[in-house]
Amino acid sequence: MLPALLIIDLQDGPLDEHPELRPVADRILAHAREHAQDYGVVVATGFRNDPGSSYDRLVGDDLRHPSEVAIWEPLREVAGLVVESPTYSSLTPRVQQQLVHCGAREVHVIGIDTDQCVLATVFALFDAGYEPRVFDDLVASASGSTPHEAGLVALRRAIGEDRVHPASEATFDSDRSTNDQRSD
Repeated sequence: MLPALLIIDLQDGPLDEHPELRPVADRILAHAREHAQDYGVVVATGFRNDPGSSYDRLVGDDLRHPSEVAIWEPLREVAGLVVESPTYSSLTPRVQQQLVHCGAREVHVIGIDTDQCVLATVFALFDAGYEPRVFDDLVASASGSTPHEAGLVALRRAIGEDRVHPASEATFDSDRSTNDQRSD
C-alpha cells in the first residue's frame, strides 16, 4: 500500500511575507516531484481564515484574501488534490475521503507551520488511526526557529522519535520492491 503525501499551507501569502521559507518550499516541491509516483495521492492544503472562525476571533484577520490563501502555483502542478481548510488541521472530510479512496494508512506530512497546522494535522491523523510521519527537513514555521523546534519536540513526543526524521530516511514500496528484486 502506498503512503499519501500531505503538503500543508504552502500558500502565496506566507511565502511572500516570509522569504526565509522559500528554501524549504523549494525542497518540498523537489520532494513532491521526485517521489510523486511513490505516493497513492499528493494533497496540498491551504489554511483559510473564515470570518467568525476561532482564528479570526482569537488570533487575527489575515489569510482571507485570495492572494494570501492561494496555494503556491508550482505545487498545484504536482498535487492531485488541492483543499482549503478553515481550521488548523488539514484533515478535512475531503482529505480523509481521498486517503480512504487510495487506501493509505501511512501519511507523510510536510509544510508550514510546524508548531500549528502541521502539528494539528498530525494529531488529527493519529487520532483517526493513520500512521503520520513528518520529514523534519521539509517543515518550517513562519514565526522562526523557536516555534519550529517546539513543534518538532511536540511531534516527536506525540508520534515517536522514529516517525519524525529527514526525508532522506523515508522508504517507499518502490524501494522495497527494488531491494526484493536484487536479493533474488
